[in-house]
Amino acid sequence: MAFNAAAFTLKWFIASLILTSLSLVLLIWIHISLFRHPITSARPLDAAFIHAPLRLSLAVTLLQDFPQALFIVLGWHFNLVKEEEDYNKYAWQAVAFIAAFNAVGLVNVGWRLDVIWTVGAMWLLIGQMIETPKAVQVFVSPFTPPLELSTMQY
Repeated sequence: MAFNAAAFTLKWFIASLILTSLSLVLLIWIHISLFRHPITSARPLDAAFIHAPLRLSLAVTLLQDFPQALFIVLGWHFNLVKEEEDYNKYAWQAVAFIAAFNAVGLVNVGWRLDVIWTVGAMWLLIGQMIETPKAVQVFVSPFTPPLELSTMQY
């Protein structure tokens, strides 16, 4: 993950995507191996110092880091200086990608009743929603009240 941060900072986005994918595979493997050691009330520190940090690391990598690196490598981004009119060009792809990855998390939460994953994923989604500026399509979803056309900012 440290090499990924360095690669992303140096704008080596393909290397960053490869390192993020490797981190994601390893975190999924760790997450699956933790199924054999569930959280119990007899060992509360395991939940605080093993399960919670690893699940939150997986949530951040799966829901934030991997899509960000992938979108940049695929060219699904905009340059504020050059392409101001193309700001909404890849908004629906981003919404579909984020919704699909959160559906994977939803299956995890429903299957295991995972409160730690729920809190981590909601924290990330709230962080994405309060980030500005964002495309108009991000505001328009089945979970938000209808917006008046006069109040939308283009």
